[in-house]
Amino acid sequence: MNRPQLGEYGRNEWAILGTTCGEIQKLAQDLNQTLQEKFNIAYVDADHKSDSTNESGGLSFHAQYTDKISHHQFAENGALNPFDFKFKLSDCDLILVNGNHFKATKQIVVLDKRKAESLERKKDRLDNVKLILKYDEVEIPSYLKSIISNSEDEIPVFSFHEIERIAKFLEAGTVVPALNGLVLAGGKSVRMGQDKGKINYHGKDQRDYLWELLDRHCENTFISCRDDQRTELEGKWFLSDKLPGYGAFGAIISAFLSNPNDAILVVACDMPFVNDEVIAELIAGRDSRKFATAFHNEETGFPDPLLTIYEPKSYQRLLQFMSLGYSCPRKMLINSDVKSIVPRSPNYLRNINTKEEFKNFEKG
Repeated sequence: MNRPQLGEYGRNEWAILGTTCGEIQKLAQDLNQTLQEKFNIAYVDADHKSDSTNESGGLSFHAQYTDKISHHQFAENGALNPFDFKFKLSDCDLILVNGNHFKATKQIVVLDKRKAESLERKKDRLDNVKLILKYDEVEIPSYLKSIISNSEDEIPVFSFHEIERIAKFLEAGTVVPALNGLVLAGGKSVRMGQDKGKINYHGKDQRDYLWELLDRHCENTFISCRDDQRTELEGKWFLSDKLPGYGAFGAIISAFLSNPNDAILVVACDMPFVNDEVIAELIAGRDSRKFATAFHNEETGFPDPLLTIYEPKSYQRLLQFMSLGYSCPRKMLINSDVKSIVPRSPNYLRNINTKEEFKNFEKG
């Protein structure tokens, strides 16, 4: 099992420090307004005012949900540890943090005369400065020059008020996760009476055909298999199911256990009509802000879970559904924020699962 690359709050976090909390909050709001159509953005800050909900000044319930009409609000008692933040912000692509109060793995330093002494007191937090913003005309202090000189990257200097320029910088640093391919070939093919991964639709075993197909479009491609199939796949990239008995659901989680930072394009080996055009259409429609991008299946009326791009953020979502007693990837897709694509042809999603269906396919 490999751990995902997370910071204090998530995969892509930026602490903004060096000016007043009000200016940091305004900058965060402006950046959110500029980038919210491209990324799911979170903001982390401290409240300097008491927001009492009972006479003691705290929340009277252990947890409280309020439908605010325009948004939803959850409040809860108790302390939050570092893992809680990672759980709660797991679906965010970009996390902006008030660095006057909290740390983050990357920093944006604001040079503001009003807060020069305060910033110097926090210089121990400046271990990965990526951007400097000048609020007013001020020289870069010597301690910050020393930090910059030790950096492996050239650190740009913008005006604090250049919102579009700052937004473009953050956008360039927000990398869409790499895309790996996963051929689902670990089923026992009981209804078919023969291994569906070995059926020859295109001049070779279907699992080999799909591996080569996905490998043309993905960074790395794997064949999902049972332990007893490993010898058959010697010389190929394969991933053994770490959750045997859970079908496609277990295969997807197994892939994330090995590669938690990459997205996964999943294709089942019982789909003989999948070709380069189909895969290209799915990738072109990908929305990495969502948990997944899937073709809409007209026959079921739901997203098809076996020809889908699962983003890294769906890893935790799948495990949450599993903890509730659900092991169906379609259930997760139906009840999550996903991008649904209407395929050019419903034939894309047609699968061959039984002997009768295979006979009809052979007849054309």
